[in-house]
Amino acid sequence: MSLLKPTPGEVLDRLSIVRLKIAAYTRAGKDSKALEQEAIDLAEYIGEHGTPHEFSHLFEGLIQNNKRLWELEDQVRRVEITKEELCYAAKGICLLNDDRNRLIREMDKVFGVKPQEEKIYSK
Repeated sequence: MSLLKPTPGEVLDRLSIVRLKIAAYTRAGKDSKALEQEAIDLAEYIGEHGTPHEFSHLFEGLIQNNKRLWELEDQVRRVEITKEELCYAAKGICLLNDDRNRLIREMDKVFGVKPQEEKIYSK
C-alpha cells in the first residue's frame, strides 16, 4: 500500500480491520473513539471515490476473511497449542492472506484501479 495513494481495496481492507478492532475494544471495555474516527475517515475516503454496488459482496467477504484471520492469529498465540493446531492455523493464515489479497485486487478492479503489485512466492 502506498502511504500517499492507497487503493480503494486497501482502504476497505483497513476499514474492515478497524471495525473488528472497534468490536474487540467494545467487548474489552476500552475506549474506541480514535478507531471510530478512523472508520469515519476511511468511509469518507471511499465515498469520495464513489461506491459501486458490486463491491459490497467483496467487502463482506473481506470482513469475514479478516475475522477468521484474527481468530487464527489468536489461536497461534495461545500458550497451550498442539503442533497439529499450530500447523493448521499457520496454513490457514497463509491461505486466508492469499484470499484477502485476491479480494483487495477484485475490489480495486470494481473501482477501476489496475493492479499495482502482487507478492511472488518461492516454489
